[in-house]
Amino acid sequence: LELDAVSWSSQESGRSREGVEELDRAVGKEHNFQTVKPLRLFRKIIQIWCPPSGIVMDPFAGSGTTGHAVLELNAELRHERRFILVENCMAC
Repeated sequence: LELDAVSWSSQESGRSREGVEELDRAVGKEHNFQTVKPLRLFRKIIQIWCPPSGIVMDPFAGSGTTGHAVLELNAELRHERRFILVENCMAC
């Protein structure tokens, strides 16, 4: 399998600022995450790479965007994806 480079517009993938605003709405503004990826980006990647009943693993799941995207897609499309999120907090 060989893939070419692909570039998505911000309308397709979202912007980091949108990710921060989405997290603000979900958990409040005191989360301290600065580089949150937008849900739209993760939804797109998951739909491309993970089958409807697959498992998505995110070993750097700081804000939980990956799990949030999986749950949204499952609810919207009636899929059965599962996810594993790992966060190693060295400061805890």
